Amino acid sequence: MRTTWWIRTTVISFVFALGCANDRASDSASDDASALVPDTAFSDGTAGVMGDTATGGDSDMGGAADSMTFTDAGGDAESPADEGLAGMAGAGGEAGGSGIGGGAGLGGSAGSGGIAGSAGSAGSAGSAGAGGLGGEAGEGGEFERPETMEALFAEPTEAELAAVRADWAERPVGPNQWRVEGTTNLNGFRIQVVSHIVDGYRHYGAIRYPRNYDPEQQYPVVLKNHGGSNGHNLGSVRSIGANMPGNCTENFFIVAATYRGETLRAGQGDLEETYRSEGPAANSPEWRNSVMNGDATDVIHLLSGVLGTIPGADPNRVGMVGGSRGAGVGFIVAVRDPRIRRIALSYGAANHMIEHIYDAALEYERTRTLRGNPPTQTTLKVAVAPWLDGDMTFDEARRNLIMRAPYFFAEDLPRALIHHGAQDRVVRVEHSRQLAERMRILGRDDFQYFEYPEGDHSGNSLEGATERTIQFLCSPSN
Repeated sequence: MRTTWWIRTTVISFVFALGCANDRASDSASDDASALVPDTAFSDGTAGVMGDTATGGDSDMGGAADSMTFTDAGGDAESPADEGLAGMAGAGGEAGGSGIGGGAGLGGSAGSGGIAGSAGSAGSAGSAGAGGLGGEAGEGGEFERPETMEALFAEPTEAELAAVRADWAERPVGPNQWRVEGTTNLNGFRIQVVSHIVDGYRHYGAIRYPRNYDPEQQYPVVLKNHGGSNGHNLGSVRSIGANMPGNCTENFFIVAATYRGETLRAGQGDLEETYRSEGPAANSPEWRNSVMNGDATDVIHLLSGVLGTIPGADPNRVGMVGGSRGAGVGFIVAVRDPRIRRIALSYGAANHMIEHIYDAALEYERTRTLRGNPPTQTTLKVAVAPWLDGDMTFDEARRNLIMRAPYFFAEDLPRALIHHGAQDRVVRVEHSRQLAERMRILGRDDFQYFEYPEGDHSGNSLEGATERTIQFLCSPSN
């Protein structure tokens, strides 16, 4: 469990705001609005502005962008695949609407819950959990797992979870060959483009400094994970707090990673127009092992560079925001990296082994037709199809799935605030509902879930989400 170090709150584990709407999320959706990325702070609890990412592409990878964009009040948003701002209200006080009152402080303890019950003692899961808590296990030793689709999606055993945790723990966290590519100033904020080597690839990211940066002072750090697949631009990094002087977000670092193979769009001052992060070729074996989990590695290494090289970046106050693909990556980062103390994520895929993806995998096994929403297609491409085609062993495919199912590592999550729309067809609401239920079973009273009956896969559809996020992230510290 994590050490409580900021404000302590007592909250209900989760809430379905105004009652849950019927599930009508279609697994065949391929369009993607970009993610609500709540760019909020955790310092003095003053009024805030939340930047909103609107990148084209899908929630995980490979989908098409739709027409939803969020334009920046400052006017520097680009094209349909770009970032902008969603205005929001100040911090403190009770959470609006029917929900959970008050904003939880950054970090805090992981709650009173223990480790989630798993399938048996020293045994293997026997049934296709597909995201459930069930699954029978043998007593004593492992039994031979039949190599079927049902077995591929069965709930992970404790031994499998331990093996994945051990893998993550052994991975270096960087930074390696860190360098500053250039510096510019946008609306009074100093912004740096940096690069470093991750898994043999040169990776680029952007860092926005606090407005009145003093290297002798300590400032919170927020990782901003983008949605879609078009990377970041500098406008999305500097937009947090840029249009509302005095809000709490002005006084912390914003750290934005481009995932491997993506572009950081700059073109300011002496900076180059674009910086492209290196990465594996699409659909290659390296790519299959890298999607989502490799993205998380990129974020973790960038954070290490910031904490290790920039005076004033406080390692004890690290938070993370993201939506859509950025939320899915955020879940993985949060269970892998204990430096993350607080997360505010919107409509992210928490479990690539969930039941409706399992159903889609069965359909793919029959038809060999690649279809479904972005998380479904990710699962088919990184595990199911390669296994069925003989390009990946059963154990390799299963490991790929488990590494993309942070739901099963829920006890490792820090304090969290999750938003999801009941009408979301890009990342179905079941992802967040199941995670909320698991956290309830774990007794995690530092986990908040808000569901929006009319909400879909866009930040503008989640009424009150921005205010709740500010309350959560801008709470005064203890």
